[in-house]
Amino acid sequence: MQDLSLYDYELPEDRIAQTPLEPRDAAKLLWLSRKTGEIRHKRFSDLPDLLEEGDLLVLNDTRVTALRLKGRRETGGGVELLLLRPLEGAKYVALCKPAKRLRAGTEIELSETLTATVLDDGGQGLKTLQLRCSNNLEEELSRVGRVPLPPYIHSSLPDAERYQTVFARSPGSSAAPTAALHFTSQLLDRLRCKGVHTAFVSLDIGLDTFRPIQSEQVEDHLMHGELCRLPEETAFVEMVADAVGDAELDRLGAPCVQRAGGGGGGIVRLKNRRSPAKGKLYRTSQASSSAKEPAIAEVRNSARGHWLQPGS
Repeated sequence: MQDLSLYDYELPEDRIAQTPLEPRDAAKLLWLSRKTGEIRHKRFSDLPDLLEEGDLLVLNDTRVTALRLKGRRETGGGVELLLLRPLEGAKYVALCKPAKRLRAGTEIELSETLTATVLDDGGQGLKTLQLRCSNNLEEELSRVGRVPLPPYIHSSLPDAERYQTVFARSPGSSAAPTAALHFTSQLLDRLRCKGVHTAFVSLDIGLDTFRPIQSEQVEDHLMHGELCRLPEETAFVEMVADAVGDAELDRLGAPCVQRAGGGGGGIVRLKNRRSPAKGKLYRTSQASSSAKEPAIAEVRNSARGHWLQPGS
């Protein structure tokens, strides 16, 4: 068992940036040589110089769709809601504060035209809400809702898109995949010109990113699941070493996947574990080095040895 206090450390508030840097790829990047242990201080815009032709970046294209709302109960008490996911019929699952005072039947006024009724209690602050709006519901939520920034960010964002990655397209997340926020369209173009390949997974970053650990022992902390969608065209990453952001690699999850390093950044590299035949098609979604079915990935040669090209 690991005591939570082992993870305590001092982080002065003035060292936590409150506004995003512009341009995105001007952020600092710490480069560590695995061979020598050398450390260099770089910028994220230097990434194309650190990668090589044939490298593969696996990126999370999830889009933040959770909304933070403030309202009042009929008694006048303040309420804070984090809408996590929609259900049928204008119902939502939401994280609510103060959860204990929001019993079934409680009415919450969110704006002049928008109200919420608590339907049931899902435990741990989660409630099912029925929303009612005299205007267009989606437009009103967009007007009064706010981006759910991390709790250590105390300023608001004038442009909500700044808390989305430039390739965000799959709705469902409560928070942005922070390692990928530093990419720009121009940087991605430079990587493609160098011969660095990209593939996408959709990992919805969930409620646990906001929840503090309440238990004294780390192992007693309850973690909820997160939904991940692995497109067939991405399933060809059979021989990889590491990924941009730990979450993306964890969801690839095949026995042949090997983590080479950790932290919030990195690349996916094809391991030359064996020499596949050039031009041969493989189905790699079986997560097995022995089961090969023709379909989705073609082996090509590159300067690094071999990489897999998604097939049609």
